[in-house]
Amino acid sequence: MKKWLCLLSVLLLAAGCAANPKAPETTPEATPEPTAQAESVTLSILGPTGAPALALIAPVKNGHDVTFVDGTDVLQAAFVNPNPEYDILVAPSNLGAKLAANGKTTYRMESVITWGNLYLVGAEESALEKDGVFAAFGEGAVPGKVLETVLEKHPVTPEITWYASVAEVQGAVLAGKADVALMAEPAATATMAKAKENGQELKIILDLQEQWKAVTGTQGYPQAALFVRQDLPQERQAAVEALLQSIEDYLNQAQQDPSIVEQDIETIGAQTLGVPSGAVIAKTWPRMNLRLAAAEDVKPELTSFLNLFEVTDIESILAH
Repeated sequence: MKKWLCLLSVLLLAAGCAANPKAPETTPEATPEPTAQAESVTLSILGPTGAPALALIAPVKNGHDVTFVDGTDVLQAAFVNPNPEYDILVAPSNLGAKLAANGKTTYRMESVITWGNLYLVGAEESALEKDGVFAAFGEGAVPGKVLETVLEKHPVTPEITWYASVAEVQGAVLAGKADVALMAEPAATATMAKAKENGQELKIILDLQEQWKAVTGTQGYPQAALFVRQDLPQERQAAVEALLQSIEDYLNQAQQDPSIVEQDIETIGAQTLGVPSGAVIAKTWPRMNLRLAAAEDVKPELTSFLNLFEVTDIESILAH
């Protein structure tokens, strides 16, 4: 009888094991790296020619759909378009910020990319203390506002004459009609080189970025910024993060070796970017002040700068 009971116990145990087989161990399905997914998404970007375009070299090289335009009219229209065409807009900080603060756009500031490239050019520093003509551009806009802020603390003697563009200022300087000139890089370097060909010696006599820091107590003024649509789907938001990283990496690399910029400009085309030759840009790169910084991290700089344009609610313009 005991033998039968033992046999029955074995059979019941075996049946129980068969009825409840051990679940096979499963290996979690590998999740693709976010960067790998993001890199497969092509973002549409609109930005201005000139210095800000240099911050978009990396997106161009990475195959994103980047369009460059001259002036701000097209940029402003893109900001207020009820059916936005672009994922990202690069524009003067004050332009996008004012539209965002007034509720006229769905774009919000994600990062600052340029920190000023304005300089005073003349034959000698003493020209700022003598009677003469001071040629300037951008009255009421960023160049003019920055200049006026600095001059409030450090007035100069020459009388300011406002011109419509930096090109007109360049013409006045080369024609000998101005003793001091407000210029933006790389136009400043190009002007100094042209003057030298004509037997005229010019140099940078004042760095307005350094003067701005001294006057305002901030780390610089956010001249151009990157704005992102706030209704992007998740996969495109991830692509934006990857794009920002690529811009930061490129700018850091260029800071160490500006020759890469020269090569890339020659490949993309200086005319497309709206800049002089790659050689000129490589030479002036340190004075272009291109640096990516999250807007959230530079609120004091944004506040100091945007107050000049009556934008006071900084939180309302930031991407969240």
